[in-house]
Formats: sequence, C-alpha cells, structure tokens
Amino acid sequence: MSFNPLLILKWSSVFFALLGDLNIHAASKKGKNFSEGHPEENVFRVPHPVRPIILKPVGTKPFLLPNGSTVDLSDELNSILNTAILSYPSFASLDPGFKDPCETYLELRSEVTNLEFNAQEVGIMFGYSPVGSIPIGPGPIGLAPVAAARLNVKIGIISIDFSIWKCVEGRCSAVAATTATHHSTGVNLGLDMNFALIRSGPNLVYLTSLGDIFRSIMMNGMKNLSNSARLNELPWQAKVKEVMSASGTLIFDAGTEERIGLNETFEVYAALDLSETGGCHVYETVAYAHTIQVNSVSSIAQIDQTMGSKSVQVGDVVMVRSSKDL
Repeated sequence: MSFNPLLILKWSSVFFALLGDLNIHAASKKGKNFSEGHPEENVFRVPHPVRPIILKPVGTKPFLLPNGSTVDLSDELNSILNTAILSYPSFASLDPGFKDPCETYLELRSEVTNLEFNAQEVGIMFGYSPVGSIPIGPGPIGLAPVAAARLNVKIGIISIDFSIWKCVEGRCSAVAATTATHHSTGVNLGLDMNFALIRSGPNLVYLTSLGDIFRSIMMNGMKNLSNSARLNELPWQAKVKEVMSASGTLIFDAGTEERIGLNETFEVYAALDLSETGGCHVYETVAYAHTIQVNSVSSIAQIDQTMGSKSVQVGDVVMVRSSKDL
C-alpha cells in the first residue's frame, strides 16, 4: 500500500491548525496566555504611542532693553514650542477645541523662569528673573550711546520649566516635569544685537540667534519629558473596531502613524453604563492583547487573556498595558 506524502502533509497541517484553534479557545476561557509554553513569544513590549497634548501658552514676562523698548516674547515662544514639540514623537500638539467634561486629556505647561543678558562691554545687564524685570542702570558710559549701538551680548541664563498635566472632569494633576537651560543647547551663546533695529519681541528673536537657542532648549525639554519614567502613566486610547472570535483576535484603530509596533501589549476595557447617575465613564478590564500585525492606521491584536464573564466587543477601549503588569 502506497502513501501520497503531499496528501499526508496537507491533512497534518489541517489537524494542527484545528488543534491550535482549540488551544486558543481553551486558553481564552481559562484566562491563560496563548503563548504559554513558548517563552520567546512571551516577550511583550510596553507601547510608546504618540500622545496628543494641548500646549498651554508659554509663561514669560515683558522686560526692558537698553534702548528703552519694552519687549514681550509670548507669541514667538508659543510659535517655537509648536515646532519644538515635533522633535520627539512621544507627543503631538492637539487643538484645544471643545472638551467633553468626562474626557481625559493632557496639557503641556511651560514657563521661562530666567532670561538674563549681559552686555559686558558697556556694563549693562537686562532681561528678567523670577522676581521681575531687571532694572537697567546707566553703566559706565550711560544709556544714550547704547540706544543705537551694536553690541556683543552674552546670555547669562535662560531656564525653562516644563510639566505635563493629566486633566479629567476639570481637575488636573502634574505627572512629569523637567527644567532645561541654555547649558545644554550646544550653540553659540553670544548674540550680535543692533539696538537701533531691535525694538520688539520679533526683532529680538529673529534678528539674532535667540530663536535658535530657545528652540534648542525646548527640544531638550521635550527629550527629557519623552524619557520620563512616568510616561506610561499618561492616558492614550484607541477603539476596538472588529472582533474575530474564531481566531481570538481584534482590530483597533491605531497603527504605525501613532508609533504602534509589533508584539506590544495592551489592555482592553469595557465602559460601564453610568447614564442613570450622570457620572463619567468607569472602565472594567475585559482582556489583555498584543499586536501581531500593524498597518498605518490600524492594528490586529491577539487576545492573550480574558477576565470575568464579559467578552471583547466592538467599541471597547484599548489602553497601554503598564510594564509593572508584564
């Protein structure tokens, strides 16, 4: 009696595929990880998706220049921050728009706490400190010659405080914070200032290299926040768009455009109905899952573990699974 090896291979593949589906179904019912027994498949990574964040206006103070002009850098600093935040993909600027009272959102708050300049050749300091604008004395040669002079001005100190706040139901709490200064910029801290031309904030920023220095400091602040150990405490959400029960998988609406990668692990939540009490959402964990296929705007995830009696449904919320749970 002869055997067809191709036929044997075909039916063997069918048998093991069916056996794998049964194991997946059983593991899901028992709340087990599908990859149990395969250590190399258990090495899940914590996701680091792009988190939308509302940029609050940069705090600053008006101050006097040696030529008698008062300058305010508010608009220029806000514009620079909008570009600096793109230097590290952990965050994306979010239009404030209308906020649902129950929605959890992030705010980036920043303030230039010190901005001090030193025109050593004429013995004048100007700018501001935490207590206010620096009074400008006449210096050895008086102020009149300085009003139209072209001077080499050194930066004494520029420091900017950054903090990320998590807000819900109108209440906010700080989650991460850092300070960045001119010491970390790696750029020339000498400024060529022509006080015959510099009479406003835009003049000061764009007729000198001060704008580049501010951008470097802000980029360093974004780097520090992106590396914060508390980054994964910040909220991020996606929605389940399809559930494939037969394969134990789901599709959610975030992909590579939001920095989702393969083998990253997530929690799936069902929102409890609190419509009768008028309260905000309360979530119940229903499953853990990890990504097995990632596209531009969507991902497929394998359901690794289910909790309780509820199954994953379309509309459930996908969130980052903390490293402490792995």
